[in-house]
Amino acid sequence: MLKRELRSVYRKKRDELPEELISRYSNQIGVLLLGWLKQHPEINCLHTFLPARGKKEIDTFSILNYCSGHLPPLKFVVPKIGSEARTMTHHLWEAGTPLIMNRWGIPEPDGQPEFDLDRIDAVLVPMLIFDRNGHRVGYGGGYYDTFLAALPREVPKIGLCIFDPVPAIGDVNSFDIPLDLCITPGEIHRFGGVQ
Repeated sequence: MLKRELRSVYRKKRDELPEELISRYSNQIGVLLLGWLKQHPEINCLHTFLPARGKKEIDTFSILNYCSGHLPPLKFVVPKIGSEARTMTHHLWEAGTPLIMNRWGIPEPDGQPEFDLDRIDAVLVPMLIFDRNGHRVGYGGGYYDTFLAALPREVPKIGLCIFDPVPAIGDVNSFDIPLDLCITPGEIHRFGGVQ
């Protein structure tokens, strides 16, 4: 299937899931992520998306609180939509950081200074679905493709997804940055050399 078709199918599937199931899946993903982070003590700063209000996205707030409780030195950075097309700025986040909702209902840091991308050790990537080759279908804005392309190749790109992978996305292009891992509620899927 093509990205457009997959985006439509999996947005509908996700919308039909009850909130309690999203919460349970988020907790299961958080447990697997924490286990992976404990195996990688070199990860000191984790970039993550924050969930859009009312979209039934994975609850990264609960995941961040869970991971920070077990790995206190770990720092978190979150994005803010930039003023130029398909750009984001990046800002330190901790419990209590002031947030405002952008026009898409995504919480963004308010008044935090920009964070140096060179200090990001791994990135959690939002998506609707992914395939067995590590390619993902996002929301179509291109923000994460631009951001991921600006990072050093060795920075692990970790997808978080409610659903298991599809066999293949039919219209992958040269601008698509593949994931190194994708964490679903029941498994860590590995694609590159990152263990």
